[in-house]
Parts: sequence; C-alpha cells; structure tokens
Amino acid sequence: MRIETEVKLDFKDVLIRPKRSTLSTRSNVDVTREFRFRHAGVEYHGAPIVAANMDTIGTFEMARALEPYGLSTALHKHYRVDECVAFFRGLERKSSAFYSMGIARSDEEKFHKVMGEAGADANSAVRYVCIDVANGYTEGFVKFVAKVRERYPHLVIMAGNVVTVVRQDVGRHSSYALPFEREGFEAWLAPSLLIQSDHPEIADLVKSINGGNRSALRLARRLHDWVYKNIEKRPTMGMPSALDVLASRQGDCNEHAVLMAALCRAAGIPARVAAGVVYMRGRFYYHAWNELYLNEWVPVDATLGQFPADVTHVKFVEGDMEDQLMVLNLIGRLKIEVVDYK
Repeated sequence: MRIETEVKLDFKDVLIRPKRSTLSTRSNVDVTREFRFRHAGVEYHGAPIVAANMDTIGTFEMARALEPYGLSTALHKHYRVDECVAFFRGLERKSSAFYSMGIARSDEEKFHKVMGEAGADANSAVRYVCIDVANGYTEGFVKFVAKVRERYPHLVIMAGNVVTVVRQDVGRHSSYALPFEREGFEAWLAPSLLIQSDHPEIADLVKSINGGNRSALRLARRLHDWVYKNIEKRPTMGMPSALDVLASRQGDCNEHAVLMAALCRAAGIPARVAAGVVYMRGRFYYHAWNELYLNEWVPVDATLGQFPADVTHVKFVEGDMEDQLMVLNLIGRLKIEVVDYK
C-alpha cells in the first residue's frame, strides 16, 4: 500500500456557477427527482437527500419529520428487531427510511431476523437498505453486498462511502451508571468462543480492578489502563483467546483487544473488536483495537494506550475476533490516499 502525495482537487476546489433561471422566487424550486433503480427495478420519487445514520441523527423521529418533505433517513443500527419491524410497517413512503447495517456476522443475523418478520419479497415493509462500512472497495464488502442482492433482489441497496476519521471527545456525557440495562446490545455483552467474559478468572480480575465503581466511563478507563500496563507488547502468531492472554500476559494488538473486550463485557460495558489499519512511522499497518459503548461507540486502543483512540485508526470491520478474517482479503491489495487532514 502507498500514500499518494500529488495535488488532488476536492469539493472545496469546485466553483458551482448558477445558471440563469426563469423562476421568480425560491419557493418555486423543486428538488424532487424521479428515477428507476437498475437492479431492484424500483421507481423512486422524492428529494434524494439522506440524513446520516449517526446515533443521534438516524432516528425514527427524524425519519417521521423528514418524510412529508420527500426526504429520507438512514436509521442508526441500534434499534431492536421488533422496533424496526413495527416502524417500517408504519411507513407510507417506503423510501423515507433505510435500514442500516454493517457486514459483521451479528449485523447479518439481525438483518435476516428483521426481513423474516417484515417480509422477504417485493411486498416487504423494508425496501431500502444502507450497508455501511468505512470503505466500500474491500473484497469482503463487495461479496457481502452481492450476497444481500442475491437473497433479496427487491431491495434498493445504498452501499459504501468515503471514510472520514474524527477523534471522539470522551466527556461527562459518555458515561452511565452500571449495570447497563438498555436493550439491543446483547451481542456485545455476551461471551463468545475467544472472548470468555463469563469465566471466573475474568470476572475476578474485573472486581479487583473495579473496587465498587459504578461509573461506566471510569471503569472503562481503569480496565484500559490495566491491559495497557500489564500485557507485554510482543508479536505473536495465531488467534488468541482472552484466557490465553490473561495467562501469558503478553501479545500484540489482537491479544490486547480480545482481553479488553472480555473484561469490559464482564463488567457490563458493551464491547467489540475493531480491525483495520493504523498510521505509524510513515506507513499504515494492520491493527486491532476496541470499541466500547459509552452512550456512543468509542474507539479505545489498549495496545497503544489511547483512550479514546486517535484519528490514525481506520476501521474496516467490527465484531468478535472471528470477524477479523475478512481483513485478510486486503493484504497486498489496499491502497490508501490521504485526501486531507486537520
């Protein structure tokens, strides 16, 4: 992979020159469009403007507010299956909302549950889907989109985007009192094959680090600091488990990430493993870190001691350790161009 340093033009370099119009007032402007989607064969009529699927923007309320104006909303990914099905069934204009998902196994399983209840044919309550990943050019992403298209040919699929990495500010609004009691995060609190968060050794370690603390943010910082300080940074081979790392007290980014996920889940903090690349010493390298739910998903890197992780982290997949296998398709094929930075 390489970084291109030649001058590139961006949106800020484009001058939009208005053409002469016969309209006498802005109230006569009509931005609605009509077109037919090639693959789904669906006729669209509306204003092709979509509210982003961010946690506080892509909401049911936003979709209902924008629907009368012909606008659309890509819903965020944290609604329960029954909430999604009920909402989509109540939509009069099906293009008002996109169901959003990633490409992790848990995202796919949840989507199939939604479609199973909403209908999997052309009469489905769900007609528009956003498959949202950091970069749309990975082979695993393309295969996932093709799989969804084959199984649900009636769907309009919006897929892929340009990645913009922003450092998150972790403040007083990024916490809550434990135990965590919200629905829709069961997958990120449950143990898995490699993240044995229900094991007594993991639970005992959390108790010793915690000391009766009920603040999710403060406990997450303590767990991060413990992993950063107590796991020796050493390259290893293979797919680690949390218990293996706890026993050996050494490893690279995978070991740090799997143990951090297990400790957080045992503490009642939703946690998942993220994998992608990180920029270090003038190059991008494969890397794994964590995302913790602290009223929003916050990237945390216990290998580098960053809470939150900085903007040099570019995520490709999220989920459990097994989901990282999709990143292997990128090795030797990835090209990254840094468009701009601030």
